[in-house]
Amino acid sequence: MHKGELTVVIIHVDDCTIVTTTIHLIKELKAGLSKHFEVTDLGELHWMLGIKVKRNCPGCIVQLLQWVYIDAILHRYHLSNLKPLSMPLDHQVCLSSDQAPTSAVECTMMCDIPYHKAVGTLNWAALATHPDIAFAVMTVAHFAANPRPAH
Repeated sequence: MHKGELTVVIIHVDDCTIVTTTIHLIKELKAGLSKHFEVTDLGELHWMLGIKVKRNCPGCIVQLLQWVYIDAILHRYHLSNLKPLSMPLDHQVCLSSDQAPTSAVECTMMCDIPYHKAVGTLNWAALATHPDIAFAVMTVAHFAANPRPAH
């Protein structure tokens, strides 16, 4: 490796993504790994963990897009017809634990709502490519133990 060269290896379970400053470094790393592991080369990176990767080499721009994942969330929770908002969380809405279900009927009603799963899927979006929703997701996550429709 020469001065100014960089190699970044991202590993998730059995998938490996390699980012380098030169093609030579990628080939060198793949050759070294294949001596010890079975390696399948899927070519240039287009998708990783639900994130679309778009490259503009002349402009040195890499875009990370998560619209397919977001669309899947909206579809899964029957929210496809909602209109977009300029802010992820209305600052006039006050959520508190006082709004938690108090009766058996309210608790039963909330059992049919996949609150934990929805918050978890939104958390991944906030961590990966949408930090703009992180505060809203963190706020509703506080009520995961005992959510109510207001949450």
